[in-house]
Amino acid sequence: MDGTDVRALADDDLRAYRRDQVGLIPSEPRRAMNPVQRVAEYLLEGVRAAGGDVRTARARAVQWLGEGGVADPKRLMRQHPFQVFESELWVATVVEALLREPDLLLVDVPSAEVESGPRAAVAALLDQVRLDSARPGGAQSCGARARSGGAQSGGGVGVLRVFADLEPALAVCDRVVVMCGGRSVEAGNAETLRRAARHPYTRALLGVPPPHDRRIEPEAVVGEPAPSAAEAAGLGCPYVARCPIAIERCVDEMPEPVRYGGGEARCFRVAPEEEGSR
Repeated sequence: MDGTDVRALADDDLRAYRRDQVGLIPSEPRRAMNPVQRVAEYLLEGVRAAGGDVRTARARAVQWLGEGGVADPKRLMRQHPFQVFESELWVATVVEALLREPDLLLVDVPSAEVESGPRAAVAALLDQVRLDSARPGGAQSCGARARSGGAQSGGGVGVLRVFADLEPALAVCDRVVVMCGGRSVEAGNAETLRRAARHPYTRALLGVPPPHDRRIEPEAVVGEPAPSAAEAAGLGCPYVARCPIAIERCVDEMPEPVRYGGGEARCFRVAPEEEGSR
């Protein structure tokens, strides 16, 4: 990120990186909170530890909680986690991450207990924060980045969201990476994947047949089959056991990405001469 190989960081540097530059919105917010702390303490802890402007952060927390769908933000801040519904706690974790002014925000799939209303409100809030952070002078900083040199420098906050379904990702994201078995099989801008996805797994998620001469309806993507020895070792394509157009080498080899139009797919059936032809 920004020229830094995060995997190569030493333990202390990695902890500092996670603390100062990355915000995490967990799937299960109740497990991320100290049950004996009031929500306000949880929200402001990072800003206070960084020597930031707690008063400004508190006012912004009230504003963002309201924009995230919390009916009474001030009341929520006085409560303990056990007194609060899951949906409102999830909004609080979003606000806590934003108050620390990260360069990158990681948004995990919210639990089933988080209602659709807060999800939609938070999506709109994240979009607005992205726009404000990218615009010079667009938002007053509360100084939460003091330890690492102040506010973000250019480009605004980046948001990396995890989805369990492809369609919502295509609806709200600029660029989408499709993962199967923990590995990337296709990536591209949302419009390209919606219109001309190439990998059989992506097309199965979209409910369309593979883009090859052998027109076989893809199997439903339900559950995970037992992996072969090659799959378990991470050698072949993670979709091979369910792929209707797999060939022998798919079991033992993971192809390099093949570029096409606005995306790239890791599939032997996507030949280089096909690039941009569909």
